[in-house]
Amino acid sequence: MLELLLLALLLFYVLSVATLVARLRHPHLRVAAQHRAPRAAEAEWLHDHSLRLKIAGTERLRPGPTKFVTAFGIETRALCDLRVYARSGGLQSFPPQLAMLLRALHASGCVHGAETVDLLFHDRPLQDGDRRKIALFTNVAPEAVIPAIDTDSIYKIPGMLQAEGLDVIVCKKLGINPPAADLSNWHHLVDALEHPQHEVNIAMVGKYVDLTESYKSLSEALIHAGLHTRSKVNIHYVDSESIESDGADSLRSMDAILVPGGFGKRGVEGKIRAIRLARENNIPYLGICLGMQLAVIESARHLAGLANANSTEFDDATPHPVVALITEWQNRDGSIEKRSESSDMGGTMRLGAQPCDVVPGSLAHRIYGSTTVAERHRHRYEVNNHYLSRIEAAGLAVGAKAKSPVAGDLVEMVELPGHPWFFGCQFHPEFTSNPRRGHPLFISFVNAALEHQKRERGDAAQAVAELVASI
Repeated sequence: MLELLLLALLLFYVLSVATLVARLRHPHLRVAAQHRAPRAAEAEWLHDHSLRLKIAGTERLRPGPTKFVTAFGIETRALCDLRVYARSGGLQSFPPQLAMLLRALHASGCVHGAETVDLLFHDRPLQDGDRRKIALFTNVAPEAVIPAIDTDSIYKIPGMLQAEGLDVIVCKKLGINPPAADLSNWHHLVDALEHPQHEVNIAMVGKYVDLTESYKSLSEALIHAGLHTRSKVNIHYVDSESIESDGADSLRSMDAILVPGGFGKRGVEGKIRAIRLARENNIPYLGICLGMQLAVIESARHLAGLANANSTEFDDATPHPVVALITEWQNRDGSIEKRSESSDMGGTMRLGAQPCDVVPGSLAHRIYGSTTVAERHRHRYEVNNHYLSRIEAAGLAVGAKAKSPVAGDLVEMVELPGHPWFFGCQFHPEFTSNPRRGHPLFISFVNAALEHQKRERGDAAQAVAELVASI
């Protein structure tokens, strides 16, 4: 008898330890176990469009990083985000969880029974049996249970959701009857993404490389250009401060170099070294915003002989302020803005789309195919026209200017004749890039990288910009 009791205690201990380990390794299972039995639940729709759930007295306000179920309330047109705990493994405990949460939503008035679409985010396809089970427990039609499977690219999601019939369901619930969606162009984009014919390596030299999301718009614009040149664009994020300490030789193996926008002095000299290496070694270079200003500074120092030329943003005592703060400019509405070094910097940027005149026959003209361009701006300092004639005489050319009756002609694009591809722009072209059209500047840049690769490596492959989709 005693042996049986000890055996039972030992078994209980083993099971307890196993359960604890499982809960530590799979915390979502713990929640499922706690909420397996139906319990009292309350839901409150908050002003910030979040949902506060109270289950068995425990309040949950938009919990931590787990998977989602998104419920569209058709009658109320409400959009509610619910966190669910079914990331990996089976779905045995998932339908009861959904049932409990949906009951809370029904009570809050966010959704109304069958007038609901469930988007189930999961890491594997949904079996028909699981689909029917979820539909049964959540009171929605089986065809309205849409699996949003994890994917390696966000660009694949529209086709996946259309294949599940989500667009038809939404249109039906909204009472509209449009023609069937044609995603052939989009599928062409995804095919170009999955089956590139070329591969290029582009160095993005900045100081926020530990937080690459800071350059998200630029990174996506390069991916868009890759789609339209059938190229896989490998972006190498290079810390400009490391170039200051270790030199720029690590960039010699790159097919192209890009210096993005930024603010502040830190890492600037490393970026200037990268620009000089690109200029002297015929490596394609693209400078955006600050990247263009630093190209002007590099040319002033090493082509025009203006020693210690700089921007007043970094050195207000520089003997040659080739980039400086303009004191007056005219807004699009005709009003005059004024500022000085002592002014509050808030609200003193040149912002938004502003037109500029492109020099006929320039690289800028060949890229855009137009003599007038309007691009979006976000900067405070400008190229100092006082030094422009000396810099141009040294070899750097101005490809476009913005006409300002107050501040004078403002430099918008610069280029280097005789270089295979050297370009800087004061604006941010990445803001207007999209997968369908790309952007002509980034497409030209990636093509220049491919041409450089061909020259350096003797590759037979050469990409020609191909508009794989258009609107």
